[in-house]
Amino acid sequence: KDGEYNFGRYSNPAVDALIDRARNEPLGERRTQLFADAMALMDEDSAFIPTAYRRIVWAMRKNVKTPIAPNDSLDLRFVNLD
Repeated sequence: KDGEYNFGRYSNPAVDALIDRARNEPLGERRTQLFADAMALMDEDSAFIPTAYRRIVWAMRKNVKTPIAPNDSLDLRFVNLD
């Protein structure tokens, strides 16, 4: 069911409509813009109030290249050594 992670019970019909339209849009600029518009409305509403900010520090040698994942996980398949 939609909204199963909406623990704060945020509700805005305009946001819901934008998200529903974005879900039916193929990957691309239009879909990204619909989600961005929904997020902008949520920002105006202060839909979420962060209570903590995490500072994550990554350090590695110059010859090590790896993408930094938003979930702080390191996938060894994508680590490159120069």
